[in-house]
Amino acid sequence: MLSPTEQNDLLAEIARLLSTVVPQSFQLAELNGFVLAGTSGYQLLVDKGDPEKMRRVQVPFGLDEVMRELRRGMYDPERGSWYSLVFELSGDGKYSVRYNYDRRPSKSILDDEFSRDLSNFPRAEEHIPEWLKDLMSTASNVFGLVLDNPDLPNPHRIAEAFRDAGWTTEMNEDTEYALTTDWARLSTKNTYPFVRFAGRAELSRIAELEAVLAVLPWRAEFETYDDRGLLLREFKIA
Repeated sequence: MLSPTEQNDLLAEIARLLSTVVPQSFQLAELNGFVLAGTSGYQLLVDKGDPEKMRRVQVPFGLDEVMRELRRGMYDPERGSWYSLVFELSGDGKYSVRYNYDRRPSKSILDDEFSRDLSNFPRAEEHIPEWLKDLMSTASNVFGLVLDNPDLPNPHRIAEAFRDAGWTTEMNEDTEYALTTDWARLSTKNTYPFVRFAGRAELSRIAELEAVLAVLPWRAEFETYDDRGLLLREFKIA
């Protein structure tokens, strides 16, 4: 965990980076940012004298690296780490920062990103906010892929194997499939050269998913997670 001095050094570096992209005559720069294990986003607004007409400015190169270092360094096994922050830099060089540890930072962030983040930055039960507990109870707990071995996997052949096992399959306009049964709901994603799949399943019946994947002519692998986003088991199917 970072010492207070090390935290201040990183905050000073953020201020320095922001000063490289704001106009010389600015009065206030406000950085709103969120950082999760697998995604991040930033908005930098600058006030040149009229707070009601703040304009957006491109964030500086290297900002994400420093923000991630700050978040990792502030991680506490009990409380976790912050999701987002507001960093304000004034024209005289002074700065302040406010951290958000509990509120969902943005509704545009995919639910699975929070599952992944919790597995990387675990929290004590009492520090998991209610919205995250609700989300984790329905979030994807199976993530896998069909590999390009011995050749490129065919998503239609994959869907056929699930249909033969009694699953319902539905293809969308992007040639991605929803694979549904009474104990699981998965979806495919073609990411050349692999076909990825993810979704939620009753883990007590995960052997049935193994059986479906075992009939494919390609290798497959997948992982299961608990409702805190922690890895339970890895599967490899030749």
